[in-house]
Amino acid sequence: DTMQRLLTGTTEDKLILTIDEVAQSFEQLDAIYVAHYHSKTPDLSDDALIKLGKLVDERRIIKEATNPISAGIYISHGHNTIYGSDVVDWDNYVDKAELLPELRLNVKSFEQFCLLLEKDDPTIKTLLHKKDPQTLTIKPFETDEKITLDIYDDINIIFGSKGTGKTKILEAISAYYNEQGMQTSVLRSTEEKLEETFDLKGRDIELNIENYGIDACYDEISRIKKATDVEISSLSNYRRHFEFELTNRIAKTLVVKDFEPENVETKVRGLNEANRVQAKFLDFVEFIKKTNFLKNELSNDLYEELIDVLNRVSEEILRKRQMKFKKIKSAKLFNNFVRKIAEEVQKKAGQPVKPQETGFQQYASNRLKIEKAVNKIMDNMQKDIAKETKFVGTLGEKGNLRCITDFRIQDGNLKKSEFSTYDASHKTPKINFAKKISEIQRTLYTNDLFATINELNAMDGIDGVKSIYNLILFYRYFSLNGVTYTPSSGEASMLLLQRELDEDKDIYILDEPEKSLGNDYINDVIVPILKERAKVGKRLIIATHDANIAIRTLPYNSVFRKHEINCYSTYVGNPFSDSLINIEDQNDILNWKDISMKILEGGREAFGERGKIYGKV
Repeated sequence: DTMQRLLTGTTEDKLILTIDEVAQSFEQLDAIYVAHYHSKTPDLSDDALIKLGKLVDERRIIKEATNPISAGIYISHGHNTIYGSDVVDWDNYVDKAELLPELRLNVKSFEQFCLLLEKDDPTIKTLLHKKDPQTLTIKPFETDEKITLDIYDDINIIFGSKGTGKTKILEAISAYYNEQGMQTSVLRSTEEKLEETFDLKGRDIELNIENYGIDACYDEISRIKKATDVEISSLSNYRRHFEFELTNRIAKTLVVKDFEPENVETKVRGLNEANRVQAKFLDFVEFIKKTNFLKNELSNDLYEELIDVLNRVSEEILRKRQMKFKKIKSAKLFNNFVRKIAEEVQKKAGQPVKPQETGFQQYASNRLKIEKAVNKIMDNMQKDIAKETKFVGTLGEKGNLRCITDFRIQDGNLKKSEFSTYDASHKTPKINFAKKISEIQRTLYTNDLFATINELNAMDGIDGVKSIYNLILFYRYFSLNGVTYTPSSGEASMLLLQRELDEDKDIYILDEPEKSLGNDYINDVIVPILKERAKVGKRLIIATHDANIAIRTLPYNSVFRKHEINCYSTYVGNPFSDSLINIEDQNDILNWKDISMKILEGGREAFGERGKIYGKV
């Protein structure tokens, strides 16, 4: 009676006043459907609808538009709207639905309609814009059996007893999409998979040490391994030369044999300095030409004069470099010529060769080069590499889990077993190399230097150490609140599922995502995420035994796998039609509610028994 008075009032003001009077009645109703029929009921204002929404589930208050344009306006203002339903008697809805082509989805009853309202806020999207499925024909089993399924841009649940081939169906669906050029995979939640996902063993680890200011030292390590001593000219060599009485007339006239050699090292240093200056100067010229400041601020004549001067200076530096290069080559050619003449005189006349140089410069230069190489290697061995941190996921009140990669460079002292080599080779040669390089640094200016270098080259596996990269060790691990942490299998499943659903994909394929997860986590976290993904048009295909996932997500499409003796059958349906239809026999229809309760809830008896235990909540 109260509802009748509300819906047949003559004025809007009266209706609004009456709403407060019927609040008690609303609390006893399962659902309310308020429709705007042209002449059957008066139009309710937005204020009236707001008041109704405060008293009941506002998703069940629907404004029926008179035309598609009005429906679009209502939706844009956040109202649930349908157009063209013409449903008056919901008891006869199933029969009437056949005459209502606008209602694209077969909703069995008023209760199922209210259930549908909980799924999609803009109801018109579901009722008027039919979700067009993608029809897949797959062959998931070793037999010739083919299965044709409609997959929607929504939640698609695959359920059934153990051993009915749900996983194989998911794998076949993933393979189908991959063949279409869409990269998909089946998520299976296990602790091992979490370790693989974050590559704890470092199989695909990548590191560019130059980003941390570290030189690989390829040339320096090679120079140390190849280093040999340079002898100093003995005084006895000079004495033998000058004490020998040269009697060969022709040899006496070859004054060139006694020429002093030219200093090549000095000329090389001059060329290196010229190269350095030219490189800096060219960078400066390039900067001047690229910047617009001088071009805009200086007069054209002055700017052109500046560019001309810079070009002429650059050409002059290049000419000087070329001259220095020629002098080096000439000095080397001259020294070789003098040495060759002296050697020929020794052969013909028997006079000992006069040493061209004392050897002190070459001796010192050789040691200095070794010192420079060793110091550079040691400096880079002692540099730090920042730890890499990746967010894994949240473990609720415990905190956030992160994946840490700790890089170290072997300096001869790091022997922690948890660290692995970056190049997947043995650790021992790296430790020995680092220790021997340190020893070489200590013996640079002693007689033991080259004996130490020989010991380095004699070590097992030393050929595998060619750069700093070969000295890098790493340890990758999970960390919770700064402490090393190993997630349980349940936490691993939770984190993998979080990671999968956080990625922006068009298709999500999940195989029993509920494994090792608590019901509260599934109910409070996962189900809302799945609903949210479906609401924005993502395609979710989920094989599950969990009622929260299979039922509370309000799947648009349910696929039931039934096992009988030597036979498997596939049924499709949804909770709104409350039916499951055999894809091979349209007359073979099961009740969605009964099957779901039996397979997912343990049957009516178990469901009822839980009700007795928990009582009325």
